[in-house]
Amino acid sequence: MKIVKQTKLKDKQKEQILKLWNNEYPEKLAYNSIVDFENYLNKLTKQNHYLLVDENEKINGWATTFIRENEKWFAIIVSEKLHRKGFGTKILNELKNNENALNGWVIDHNSDKKINGNFYQSPLKFYLKNGFKTLTETRLELEIMSAVKIKWTKNSMTNKTNLKYTFHHLGIPTEDVKPYEHYSENFKMYTSDNPGKFRIQFHRFEEDSPLHSLIKNNPHIAFKVENLILAIQGQEILLGPYEPIEGYKVAIINDGGMPIELVETNFTDEELWGKAKEQDDLNTDGLN
Repeated sequence: MKIVKQTKLKDKQKEQILKLWNNEYPEKLAYNSIVDFENYLNKLTKQNHYLLVDENEKINGWATTFIRENEKWFAIIVSEKLHRKGFGTKILNELKNNENALNGWVIDHNSDKKINGNFYQSPLKFYLKNGFKTLTETRLELEIMSAVKIKWTKNSMTNKTNLKYTFHHLGIPTEDVKPYEHYSENFKMYTSDNPGKFRIQFHRFEEDSPLHSLIKNNPHIAFKVENLILAIQGQEILLGPYEPIEGYKVAIINDGGMPIELVETNFTDEELWGKAKEQDDLNTDGLN
């Protein structure tokens, strides 16, 4: 998958995006024709489009930024089949790299049905984990949509010089079956702890694991940081940010061709390792 940025959409691209829109958004927001969709696009000022395309140039995700009342606004759609695989975050980070602020409307309930009959799941938690703030007093209440305003503002890069990175653990990929492995069905990965006194984990991946190849094929060092969102600002994100265990926030970045895991938590090592053993699977809520 690659992200292509452009200022204008071709007719075939509009058709694909319209189909994506109608499939992924609540049915009440669907457009009946390409003309109706084009009328919506024509009302947007200073558009930029970000297309997530596969090797066949099929559009699996779309984002747009535009000006509304002197603010930069955005919208993102990702195919449901790619949810929780990090593609939503990848597109969002592309927007962040090009903008100083982003505003959006987000449906903050799960009461609307999609065209396939399933309930639309609010992505609000995803945005909060990606550094957005909810402006609870600013709402959009229409017959077809009930939503809250969210906002992201780029932090001053000078703040990053104050970040401290503290060693947390080492992760090593392996093909060997280890004792006491813990399986993640979401990531199709087995994890086991080294019995020594230092924090080392082994990760064994199934062939169809959805994780990035850099994660599956290289060891990684994990560092603890006080502000995860600030630490990953401007970085290429391989996974996350998400909260695999409540109170334990994680993201993996590409640092010169090697995966680096960054974590934010107030848990002691004993508390964290205990919770990890108690939990059946890693929570992937917030991944998109």
